Amino acid sequence: MLPGHKQKNKVAKYLLNYWIRYEKNINNLHPSDIENVRLFFAALQKISLEERLYLASQYRTARGKKYTDAEIAAIQGVDVATHKEKRIACETALQNALIEIEGGKA
Repeated sequence: MLPGHKQKNKVAKYLLNYWIRYEKNINNLHPSDIENVRLFFAALQKISLEERLYLASQYRTARGKKYTDAEIAAIQGVDVATHKEKRIACETALQNALIEIEGGKA
């Protein structure tokens, strides 16, 4: 990534990458992770079921098995560009839900 270039949906992607860890270790998480978990699961509830399922197909996979965009596209029966467009739209919906929740805290 170029210096000074902001990654789109950075917080959403960060939390999505920890989805399995949060679920499997909910009772043993470090206190600093508890707020992330609360925020993440609250934001998941604000997006549609279809968006949650689509994100789960990419991020909520068995431990050690991460699917590439090409693999998910093949499973979904779509081309890679179509899959990436939908994945990014779902990540954006989650990012917007996170922002909405955080904005409501003030």
